[in-house]
Amino acid sequence: MAQKGIKELVKSEIEPVIKSLGFKKQSNSYVKTEEGFLKIIGLQFSQTNTSEEASFTIECGIFFPELYLKCFDELPKYPKTVDCFFQYRQRIGRLKGSHDEWYKVKVGEDNQPVLDRVRHDLTWYVRRHFERYTSTFSFFSH
Repeated sequence: MAQKGIKELVKSEIEPVIKSLGFKKQSNSYVKTEEGFLKIIGLQFSQTNTSEEASFTIECGIFFPELYLKCFDELPKYPKTVDCFFQYRQRIGRLKGSHDEWYKVKVGEDNQPVLDRVRHDLTWYVRRHFERYTSTFSFFSH
C-alpha cells in the first residue's frame, strides 16, 4: 500500500474532506483563494516510507503573492506550503498545541482509526485555523 497505495488512500479518503472545506487540488497541494492571499494545505510524506508502511503529516500555509514578490522575481506556478514564509506555516501538531504529529498507515492493517483522526484534525483544527483569516486585514490583526 505504502507509496502507490497511500496516494490512492489520500485520493479516496482524505481529499474529499479537504475539498469539502473549499480547497481545490493544485499539483500536490490544496489551495483556497482569498482576497490577497492563498490558504494552502499540503500533505508531507516521510522520506522513510517503505512498501509496508507510510507516514505523513499535514501542513498549512498562508501565501501572500505580493509579499513573495518582494523577495523573489516571480511567483511559483503552483504555490506549496514550502513557498509560504516560515511564520505563515504550521504543521498539524502545532495547530493542536502538541508535538509534531505523523499519521502512519500499514499494509494489511485496519487504517480506519488513523483515517478518522486525519478527518477530525482536518475538519476541526485545520478548518478552525483557516477560518480566522478571511481577508488580509484579518490575518494581520491576529
